[in-house]
Amino acid sequence: MRECGNCCLCCKLVGLDSGKPAFTWCEYCRPKKLKACSIYEKRPGECRKFTCLWLSGVLPEVAYPKDAEFLAIAGEGNRIRIIENIPGVSLQFDSMFLQILKKGFIPEIVNRKNYKVATSK
Repeated sequence: MRECGNCCLCCKLVGLDSGKPAFTWCEYCRPKKLKACSIYEKRPGECRKFTCLWLSGVLPEVAYPKDAEFLAIAGEGNRIRIIENIPGVSLQFDSMFLQILKKGFIPEIVNRKNYKVATSK
């Protein structure tokens, strides 16, 4: 299984039921100083349960969220939600999206411009 390493993009892009809005840094994440969550060992259950599709091995190495500037999570049914840190950045990964489509998944791209609801669910 892969590890997050110094990626903490989920701490910014994902909204939480506990009230943290999407596209804002979590108060405990220190991306510039620690490059990680300052309470990682004691992080809330909602954060413990979260796994992006890169971490679970569904996406290729090249889609490491910190470098790729997007995060992919499982959506409802056969949907994959692509949450972009920079609008349009995921378009450079078109071959990856073709593989996703061939497997029967439907990518849904979310960014600040078209954001409605982006939670860990």
